[in-house]
Amino acid sequence: MWAYRRLAVPLNVFDFTVSRHRDGADEFLVDSKFTGKLLADCYSGYQGITLRSDSRIERAACHAHARRKSCEARNNHP
Repeated sequence: MWAYRRLAVPLNVFDFTVSRHRDGADEFLVDSKFTGKLLADCYSGYQGITLRSDSRIERAACHAHARRKSCEARNNHP
């Protein structure tokens, strides 16, 4: 399930795809000429969206993933 949200216009779109592959977001964002940030985990497949968009779309990291890894590192290396 992909969720898209526009801040300037109060609009939410939910798009179901059969797999986690980036094709759903790629078609929705790149083909519609979207410009902005894509908040996603570090799955390498999302890099193709940035490349295909000619850098109109910028990837932003998910803070929950970063925080979890920081907590794990702190516990392993106090």
